[in-house]
Amino acid sequence: LGSQQACRDAISAEPKSAANAWVLLAVQLAAQGERAAALTELRQALRAVQPRAESYCLIANAMDQHGDMDGALAAFRAALQEDPEHKNAKAGLDALVFRKRKE
Repeated sequence: LGSQQACRDAISAEPKSAANAWVLLAVQLAAQGERAAALTELRQALRAVQPRAESYCLIANAMDQHGDMDGALAAFRAALQEDPEHKNAKAGLDALVFRKRKE
C-alpha cells in the first residue's frame, strides 16, 4: 500500500504529467482485485494528463488490459489527434478495431 500512496502523491503533485503513476496505481489496484477502481483511475488519467500521444497510448494499453475496450479506443484516438503519425497509436487502434469486429 505504500507504493499506492507514492503513486497518489505523484498524481497529486503533478497530475498532468503523472500518466505512469496513474497506470502503476491501476495495475496495483487490479492486482488486489479492485478492477473497477483501477478503471476509474485510468479514466481520470485520460481526462487529466497533458495531451501527449505517448501518455494516451500508455493509458489505452492499460485500459485494454483491464477490460475497457471502449476506453482504450478513445485513448488511442486521442493519441492520434495529438500525433496523427504515431505508430503505436495507429497499431493499437487497428488491433482493437479488428478485435471489436470479431466480437
